[in-house]
Amino acid sequence: MKKIGFAALAVCILLILSGCERKEEVNNDGIDVVCTFYPQYSWVKNLTKDTGADVILLQKGGTDFHSFQPTFEDARKINTCDLLVCIGGESDEWAKEAAENGGNENIVSVMNEISDYVIDENVSDGMEHKESEKEKDEHVFLSVKNASRACRIIAEKLCEVDEKNEDKYKENLSEYLKKLEEIDKAFEEAVKNAKRKAFVMPDRYPFAYLARDYGLACFAAFAGCSSETDASFETVVFLSEKVRELDVKYVAVTENGDGKTAESVIEASGKDGVRTVILNSMQSLPEEKIENTEYTDIMLENLEALKLLLS
Repeated sequence: MKKIGFAALAVCILLILSGCERKEEVNNDGIDVVCTFYPQYSWVKNLTKDTGADVILLQKGGTDFHSFQPTFEDARKINTCDLLVCIGGESDEWAKEAAENGGNENIVSVMNEISDYVIDENVSDGMEHKESEKEKDEHVFLSVKNASRACRIIAEKLCEVDEKNEDKYKENLSEYLKKLEEIDKAFEEAVKNAKRKAFVMPDRYPFAYLARDYGLACFAAFAGCSSETDASFETVVFLSEKVRELDVKYVAVTENGDGKTAESVIEASGKDGVRTVILNSMQSLPEEKIENTEYTDIMLENLEALKLLLS
């Protein structure tokens, strides 16, 4: 099981010892909302539109959320904000603890709030894995259905902490849910019309929620939170056999993978013309994409990639 990093632990301890005073800085126009990672940051930006809210993202551009190391300043922001929105998994559990220890009770922990829809990290046939205690899969945001569930809960909490903008939050929620529902229907239609209902991913596999939503199978090299990059001979052989068996034209890689395992699998398959296509896990986005791209845009990109994978 992943353990909280030393820096994250140190931040939590410092916060407790310092007893940071709440509301050292005041946003006169609206509330301050802190989000640990990009997906909920994008959701909250949409939900707080035209309310004067200041939405703060702790994750820095290019930083993978599994290896994110918070600073004392991050902890101070958590302690003084009006609302903290975190994923609630191993990678940002420290944020929830820091807020609670600092006296901030306005927290939305997505995985806690939608716990009925949270699954264990996927370990499928042929996948590299080490025997260890099962962890909950943190990548809940790669399900548009989960995004809708989470946004309803976040909007409800926003209404509680900022009553004067309640009508606007409800209006924004309604508008955003329509976007998410349209994307959900587009995924359903694409899978319904697809040639196959399985794909091969010789890389990390953070897309178990997406696959579950639409009844898809995936054969991958590593679990979604794995730090491994070198697949064993057995895994490469297994996946190359799946490439031939499924007669795929494309295999999936993550946005920041080195592609070496995919190259080995394609070569071992002996099948000509197989190409790679990117499924974006949103784990590590460059700064320019964080500021200029919506969660919905990335999920639409993933939809187009999935169409190729299932073609």
